[in-house]
Amino acid sequence: MTDKNTPVSRRNGLIASGAALLAGQSASAWDATNQQVANVVLRRQYVEGPFGQMHVRMASPAEEKVNTKPALACFHFTPGSSRMYDQIMPLLATDRTVMAIDTPGYGASSPPPSIPKLSDYANAMIAALTALGHGPSGKPIDLLGHLTGSLISVELAVTQQKWIRRVVLSRSPAFSAEKRKNYVVEMVALAEGRKTDMKGQYLIDRLNRGLGQLRPGEEPALYMGAFIDSVTPGHRWVDGEVAAISYPAEDKFPLIKQPVLLFTYPDTVAEEWKRPPGLLKTAMVVHLAEAGPWLWQQQADLIAGHVRPFLDRA
Repeated sequence: MTDKNTPVSRRNGLIASGAALLAGQSASAWDATNQQVANVVLRRQYVEGPFGQMHVRMASPAEEKVNTKPALACFHFTPGSSRMYDQIMPLLATDRTVMAIDTPGYGASSPPPSIPKLSDYANAMIAALTALGHGPSGKPIDLLGHLTGSLISVELAVTQQKWIRRVVLSRSPAFSAEKRKNYVVEMVALAEGRKTDMKGQYLIDRLNRGLGQLRPGEEPALYMGAFIDSVTPGHRWVDGEVAAISYPAEDKFPLIKQPVLLFTYPDTVAEEWKRPPGLLKTAMVVHLAEAGPWLWQQQADLIAGHVRPFLDRA
């Protein structure tokens, strides 16, 4: 799903943000964490999925002997890509493998032939993770997802309970049946508008909206990655939106048996955002002071400071 707060990538460097990873630790402990982050290996690769190739960002410890924690798979929002996790991945990968996968049709992953269901996205993630050696027949893994990615995580948690160990959900919605129907109609109409826009005005509008949300002193180049991700799918950017909106999350949330960390945001006022905490029986809720997927890059250390302790609990 789309976050109305356009993601802005502030490139402060992967290593520098590690110093404040775990709040409350001593300076020597922070130094140790920095050294661990410096020993993380980052790479990318493609694997085969049900709709073609799927692009994956990988982060793991340089020394395999310290790769002792369950692997973590990260799923992004719509229309975005695994880019949203590029700052937090090395902070979490000091003792585990972290994978961020481009949803089919987004980033650099091949698109489905038509609008898929959310379960189709979930099955594609199973295929990708299996190809990476972390499938359902292997060791249990953890999941992390934002917006559309959060609902993919929900589907996997419900249908693969023995495989999925812990789940981190960020900005996870639960629409009412009426709003779901109206929102799908709205998204499809927007897609048709883009399809017939021969002058590309929607590209200009998208760019101007993103640039308008930059903070004073921030360079336009900071928005480049987010802009590219948002327009790469063309008029089919709504595929993930329609799949997510159509997903009966209100029926699925209560079925999750795994421990859940739920991130909520300041603008969580609409019913679809207020409903999930009451439906997630196993959730620990953390309210973040700022909104938008850009937070995962600009303040990756803050997010990691919540995620890592949750994942590391016995």
